Amino acid sequence: MPMLALTLLLSVTSTASSMGIDNKIADVSPYGAVIMRSEKTKSAKTESLMHTNVSEDASSGCSPTTTPDKKAGDWEGRNWKLNKHPVQCGSGESLSQWRLKTTSRRRRCGWFSGGCHHAQRTEMQYQCCGVATENTCVSKSTSPNSDGNGGVVYMDRHKVRCQADSLIRDWKLVDLSGGKISIDYCCAKAKRSLTCRTTSTSFNSDGGRSWGGVIYLDRHNVQCRNNEGLQQWSMARSSNHKKMKIDYVCCTETPTPKPTPQPTPQPTAPPTDTPTVAPTESPTESPT
Repeated sequence: MPMLALTLLLSVTSTASSMGIDNKIADVSPYGAVIMRSEKTKSAKTESLMHTNVSEDASSGCSPTTTPDKKAGDWEGRNWKLNKHPVQCGSGESLSQWRLKTTSRRRRCGWFSGGCHHAQRTEMQYQCCGVATENTCVSKSTSPNSDGNGGVVYMDRHKVRCQADSLIRDWKLVDLSGGKISIDYCCAKAKRSLTCRTTSTSFNSDGGRSWGGVIYLDRHNVQCRNNEGLQQWSMARSSNHKKMKIDYVCCTETPTPKPTPQPTPQPTAPPTDTPTVAPTESPTESPT
């Protein structure tokens, strides 16, 4: 270890100790940069989410699935790191909710990183409690487009969209060569006709930079109602390019109309009584 880096390490550790900061650890990179990082801690709520698969976002009677938490990359997360979080429902299912969640953060400082910034770990929570579908699905992909150096806002160039009779079963961001990304997804045909509605999350900050900022997706919970499946989703940006939201379409099975009752037959006219012949008033002549 270089003498200068060792000196810095001892100095930083001593300072942290004197300030009563016992949850910070000072690291020295191979290049001599001092990295301050927090010990990885998780709240009881996060631990409960990861180990029991229960969340406040879960629909009634529907438990979410959570991908393992992974490094989100520097500058508050790069978009290509989402390829570590595939959303995958099972055969005959459709996606009903997804949301990126931040599980921990640490502060990194170094001469070669341009100062200090926060590094994050994220996980993807999703639910497959939508409309029943066929067992097979049709694979689709958005067109490759620039990754914008990992900027979350560059995801607005990708629209995940199934046809009118189908719903999303899987989706995953793909890190392509040449600084491009795309989104692979699979559309499964619903077993019945669908009735759909369009909705969106609220506008919220995109992080204020043109690169990184993937953690800001955690402010958007793409969630359909009970008995609905997700058919489309895409990112939209505000007119001042400082905020973003997720537009999406949720569909439910179209109710089967009640059968038309059998027509009522023409009523039968009441029968007419046969009139009784009036008796002859004149008596019958006496026999001769």
